[in-house]
Amino acid sequence: MATTIHIDKGLILQVKQRDETAFLELYDRTSTDVARLVSYLLDDPSELEDVIQEIYVAIYRALSKFDTDKSFRAWMMGIVVRQVNAHRRRKWRFHRNDTVLAKNFGSVHVRDIADDVVDDLQSQLLVQSIRGLPAKFKAVVVLYYVHEYTRDEIGEILGIPPGTVASRLRLALERLRRTYPDKLSESEVNNNGL
Repeated sequence: MATTIHIDKGLILQVKQRDETAFLELYDRTSTDVARLVSYLLDDPSELEDVIQEIYVAIYRALSKFDTDKSFRAWMMGIVVRQVNAHRRRKWRFHRNDTVLAKNFGSVHVRDIADDVVDDLQSQLLVQSIRGLPAKFKAVVVLYYVHEYTRDEIGEILGIPPGTVASRLRLALERLRRTYPDKLSESEVNNNGL
């Protein structure tokens, strides 16, 4: 299920020189993996395109600082996770402000969040369970089981030690099993790539 993003140094150097064609090539090579990760991390799939746009703006701005001796894939996915978290914080602040306005000035319509199921997975229950995890657990589960990053790579992406990655994976799986003890077996986790 996971793909390996391989971007050669020549393309990165072209993008650093603000070559638009090179940036479009970078986008073409990476957008499928970025979209897949974002779709798992977002609570509302209707926000996917907006968040992906924010991600590529951030990548474009930050690429001049990228060290070509490091893993581009890990660097880029770190930006993806940080942008999704930033989007989540902005949305939370907006919702919080709506709540304050509603208390002070009467009813304000607050948009409901639709929780669509990702088509690529066989188990709707598992996807919903993962989406219900706290962000720090959801990120490591998706990066490890769906995108097949190593614990070291996840640590680099999230800026945490590999031991913390392992702990979060273990705690996330325990939560998933506690939430659905009869329905979420080890075999279902493994059969769905999670």
